Amino acid sequence: MTEFSFSRKDRTINDEIEAIKELLKIVDVHAPSGEVTYKKSGKPAGCLKPHGYTQIGFKKKLYHKHRVIFFSVHGYLPPIVDHIHGVEAGDGIGNIQAITQSQNCMKRKMRSDNTTGYRGVSFDKNKKRYSAGIKLNGKRISIDYFDTAIEASEAYKAKAKELFGECYVEEHTSR
Repeated sequence: MTEFSFSRKDRTINDEIEAIKELLKIVDVHAPSGEVTYKKSGKPAGCLKPHGYTQIGFKKKLYHKHRVIFFSVHGYLPPIVDHIHGVEAGDGIGNIQAITQSQNCMKRKMRSDNTTGYRGVSFDKNKKRYSAGIKLNGKRISIDYFDTAIEASEAYKAKAKELFGECYVEEHTSR
């Protein structure tokens, strides 16, 4: 099975790796700080985009700086390279990690149409109770029903910590 780059569906990870190998011949990577500079000029490589990511143009294609840094340090490129503490905390190697799609979904902010105020919690009108549930690999896992949204939220958090470990981000669980 051909694996595509998570950030770009128009190229495979192998295509991205080959291009990054070539790019690394003309740039210097300072992994701790997340800086990438051109060898000849010493100027920073890339352009900060409105979504917060820095992209480096190379051979008419764009590459996310954090993916270039990850590959330069680890020698492989996973489908998803995540910013542990958010993109705002920078592209330093201490702030980026390889994660799965499920783990990445766990880090999303709560949906804007959430009515309970808690991530993974919904109110069942028929049972008149709060339901806690979580998604793993595209499948919803029902945790249980509870009398209060807070109880359901605590059950959700416990299950999320169990399933996602260090990728679980608690600050995104409630408003």
